[in-house]
Amino acid sequence: MATRTSTIFPAIVTQTQSYTMILQIGVDESYRLQIPDPDDATAALLTAETVYGALHGLETFSQICAFNFTTKMTEVRYIPVDIVDRPRFEYRGLLIDTSRHYEPLKIVRSVIDSMAYAKLNVLHWHIVDTQSFPLEIPSFPKLWNGAYTGAERYTLEDAKGIVEGVGYPELWPSGNCTQPLDVSNFAKTFPFKFMHLGGDEVDTTCWKKTRHIARWLAHNNFTAKQGYEYFVLRAQKIALKYGLTPVNW
Repeated sequence: MATRTSTIFPAIVTQTQSYTMILQIGVDESYRLQIPDPDDATAALLTAETVYGALHGLETFSQICAFNFTTKMTEVRYIPVDIVDRPRFEYRGLLIDTSRHYEPLKIVRSVIDSMAYAKLNVLHWHIVDTQSFPLEIPSFPKLWNGAYTGAERYTLEDAKGIVEGVGYPELWPSGNCTQPLDVSNFAKTFPFKFMHLGGDEVDTTCWKKTRHIARWLAHNNFTAKQGYEYFVLRAQKIALKYGLTPVNW
């Protein structure tokens, strides 16, 4: 590779699959970026199987450009280059937790933009938890009363999801036992490709102190730990039944 520079080339993108393809785990994100010596050609060539590979290639193209403050021009350095690239891992995620610290949509969008710069492909939005429930759920309209304030909420147009939360105590084992949910009456589904079931920091102590849960555990010859295992495995089966991919901590 020569240490030459050249004025930025226009990129020519070729693509063999539809640009309307939805990004999912397993989608081909590979690309090839060829930037020739300016004495041999006048344009860079970017080829990719999908729009996502093309986006990654364009991102790489932008990252090997630099502004020359002397010539006042954007240049491509160290040419020619021939980059053949694909992600090492299918799942390259970033987690944001708005249940503990609310972020306005502008910030969430900026996070997504920054993920594109780094070629990440999964946003794990930890949107609700015990601390706050900022998400609108029309079938359970009181849930987002658990938001920090009325202004710190997300509508369905902002995000999709149904999770446990404040406002429907019948989903709890008892009034002072709010998590995990009542394992003897579990019937929740999450209609999305990935369903995160949580799983860490779960204290099942209150199950033993809640009479109908304790009776159910005894009837099934379960310890609280075994009852929670049943809870998680049953939730996973429900997710799989509806074509979802369950995720656990």
